[in-house]
Amino acid sequence: MAGYLKVTQTREDEQGTWCALEIPNREVRSLYRKIIEQWLANGHGISWYNKFLNHLLSGDLESFQRDLTEVMESIVSNHDVSHDPEAFYHGLMVGLTASLYRHPNYEIHSNRESGYGRYDYMISSRDPNKPTLLLEFKRVNKTKDPEQLTAQLELAAQDALTQIDQQKYAAEIQQQGGKKLLKIGIAFSGKHFALRWQLVTSTA
Repeated sequence: MAGYLKVTQTREDEQGTWCALEIPNREVRSLYRKIIEQWLANGHGISWYNKFLNHLLSGDLESFQRDLTEVMESIVSNHDVSHDPEAFYHGLMVGLTASLYRHPNYEIHSNRESGYGRYDYMISSRDPNKPTLLLEFKRVNKTKDPEQLTAQLELAAQDALTQIDQQKYAAEIQQQGGKKLLKIGIAFSGKHFALRWQLVTSTA
């Protein structure tokens, strides 16, 4: 009602009214971007956040993994993930890349149908030299044994990567003629996570 979001669609069901929302204009979008970047920088400065985002978009997943560890340790609270972990982790990853909304070189999609199901998150690159990112998330229950938790996270991250192939989530990207695809599986448990990835380059 204050004008910081606008309703584009509504539907009614037994739970009430559901609304699809959009950021209304460039000025408000710029405000959100600054707020999100400052929150994610968490005292490091905006340049840290820009490097963090660039590590992901350029496919430097080892650096991104290090950055994400810092984000999880310094920003995420165990209380945040206790209510609805799946939704929280999905929302976290969307929030971490929210500054790409209406970016000239990228397009972002969440929970969209492709292949035989719905992928979790895609960052589609319009630059042929930069990969399109396809991300699938998994949650692992907490365990008191650190070694067991690490093993379970690594297995779940690999399962997420395998699911991308089995469900043919890349079908949409292939139809669009994408040349570089970076498939990423991430498994979370509390503040801990594991990351698996595979870069596929098409010569067609």
